[in-house]
Amino acid sequence: MSRFSLSRLFMTEERRPALLWRVLGFAIAFGVCLALREPLENVLETVVSRLGLGLPALLIARTVVVASVIGATVGVTYVFRRFVDRRPWAGMAMPPPARRWREIAAGFGLGAGMMLVVVGIELGLGWFRVLGVKPGFGGATVLVVLTSRLIHFIGTAVCEETAYRSYLLQNFGESYALWFAVLTTGAMFALSHFASNGFGWGFVVGGIVATFLWALMRLFTRAIWLGVGWHLGWDWFEDSLGLVPGYSPLQTERVGPALWVGRGLAIEGGLLIIIVLAAGFAGLLWSSRRRWRLMDWGATLSVNGEIQTSRPGSMGRDDAVAVNSN
Repeated sequence: MSRFSLSRLFMTEERRPALLWRVLGFAIAFGVCLALREPLENVLETVVSRLGLGLPALLIARTVVVASVIGATVGVTYVFRRFVDRRPWAGMAMPPPARRWREIAAGFGLGAGMMLVVVGIELGLGWFRVLGVKPGFGGATVLVVLTSRLIHFIGTAVCEETAYRSYLLQNFGESYALWFAVLTTGAMFALSHFASNGFGWGFVVGGIVATFLWALMRLFTRAIWLGVGWHLGWDWFEDSLGLVPGYSPLQTERVGPALWVGRGLAIEGGLLIIIVLAAGFAGLLWSSRRRWRLMDWGATLSVNGEIQTSRPGSMGRDDAVAVNSN
């Protein structure tokens, strides 16, 4: 029987920080990256406004901010993976996005399509109404607003998928069964939105269900880019169509029961969206079983991000490589 060692709470046998401290350190560093976004936007927008450079310059300034935040997030992830985890970068499931543009496009279409299903159901039930275009929104303004929000959500999609489905899922997946890794990172993802969306158990459930969907996308393609596209399409259409209060050019009204449609920014806590997300997850799982093999949720991840399973007939290392090569 081995003797308990207090040092094991902080360092592993390989002389690297224990999982808790790696995750905590990364979460703090990632939070700092995100916290810099708003003040940087304010500074650049003030400069553009004072110089009278117009809307094109404003879009360029916001693009610079998003690129900076993405660069900082990916940079932090690289530093933690190589020098704190002491593991290969391949485990981050981030091949060059230019090689996976089809996955990004497919994910965008799927995310947008699922959001349109939500909109269609709510319109049909009278829970969602489009009252018209907001006063003062001409064609040029609408185009600028939609473009600006698309740029914004590119940053959100890339940064969140990098943090949660790349770094955190990989770290938990190397030590624990996939079902536990996805459940844990899903709860972390949902709770991280507390400041903006407010706490609600429905939103936590929605966040966990969405995380299982995104995790499947990452595991079956061995890359986060399908999930990035989905995240972008879902968020941008949700925002543009006015399902959440904020920047939509459309003047809308949502009058459905809170249990089904959620409230404010936390509409993913509504039962309707949870059902749509669960249906998307079930559909992807069914498709994967037809094209590949059964998913072994008791498996773990190798340091290169491959599924390690000993269950006969389950998707493992060879299947993941085959999927990646396609």
